Amino acid sequence: MVSLGARGFALLEVLVATAIAGIALAVLFQGAVAGLAATRTAGRVEQALALARSRLAMADTLPPGARTVSGQTSDGLRWQIRMTPSATMQRGSTAAPLTLYAVTVVVAWGDGAAARRVRLDGRRLLAGGG
Repeated sequence: MVSLGARGFALLEVLVATAIAGIALAVLFQGAVAGLAATRTAGRVEQALALARSRLAMADTLPPGARTVSGQTSDGLRWQIRMTPSATMQRGSTAAPLTLYAVTVVVAWGDGAAARRVRLDGRRLLAGGG
């Protein structure tokens, strides 16, 4: 004769094991989705930083009198360069004055709660008052 304990798992045990496996899979799936989102955000930040560095280098080439320049890339990055005079120094009676500018570059993307931005600050010394 076979004892009752040797017949296999009860229905309740199978349901509990299935529930635990389902919860574990849900947690793993959420972790994978969060990892993908973090990777996508990191890539976008790197792209924004590269654009900000490029625009900071471009500040030397702005036309005279242009102190704020902005634009948008084809993939939705909005950028702005702002130059503010900090100090001016005269280099003699005939030479053009040197002006030190504080340069701020802001690159932004997204809207609402998902809006993000990076900011780079620098200094530029330009002859002739910029």
